[in-house]
Amino acid sequence: MALVSPGLEISVVDESQYLPTAVGTIPFVLLATAENKIVNGVIASGTAKVNAGKIYGISSQRELATTFGYPNFRQSSAGTPLHGGELNEYGLMAAYSALGLGNRVWVIRADVNLNDLVGTSIRPIGEVPNNTVWLDTSTTSFGLFEYNRSDNTFKKVTPILITTNSSCVTGTTQPKPSIGVIGAYAVIVFNNNNTVYYKNEDNTWLAVGSTAWADAIPVVSSSSSVVNIPAGSAFLINGTKLTL
Repeated sequence: MALVSPGLEISVVDESQYLPTAVGTIPFVLLATAENKIVNGVIASGTAKVNAGKIYGISSQRELATTFGYPNFRQSSAGTPLHGGELNEYGLMAAYSALGLGNRVWVIRADVNLNDLVGTSIRPIGEVPNNTVWLDTSTTSFGLFEYNRSDNTFKKVTPILITTNSSCVTGTTQPKPSIGVIGAYAVIVFNNNNTVYYKNEDNTWLAVGSTAWADAIPVVSSSSSVVNIPAGSAFLINGTKLTL
């Protein structure tokens, strides 16, 4: 209509969308999402890795959201939407929109975890258990000190870092005899125990604090303040027999 000044011109545009009416036509959507998405406190079954590649017949938006979660669109660290981002779940949104116009969609989720494609400043090395603590062995200073009887002081020592079980005797965390020299220390850093080992005079690694380690240290200890040793008893010090 013509605008008569002053006045207000209003236009009504019909932008309704309709699925084709051809009999038996059902949309098919191949999509990618984040893996193990949580919906109502449980993992959405369609996002589990074991269900990747399976075809689902979805009949409602609610069923789609329960099976694959709601479409996720990435934002920057400042909260700005990343329009056109390659990690946005456009395929899931397309299926959701189609179910707003019809009552049936075939859906297959590709075996791709979009969370694995998110940029990070940490070098990714694969999936790790929750609550894993990352230890930078190149910059970590281990507080390991050895007592020096001659000057009655503790001397800091730098241990060997054992980062893989291939450096250990098969089936144990004991370092291989070929590693280190007699008198050296080693720390196992590839598990949560961080066991400390000492290499004795027999070229054997012994766990610090163990009975075998205590037996290898040339000291005398007692759990009592009074020790009764019968006359004629003998003991060895570095292979030399001493008789009381």
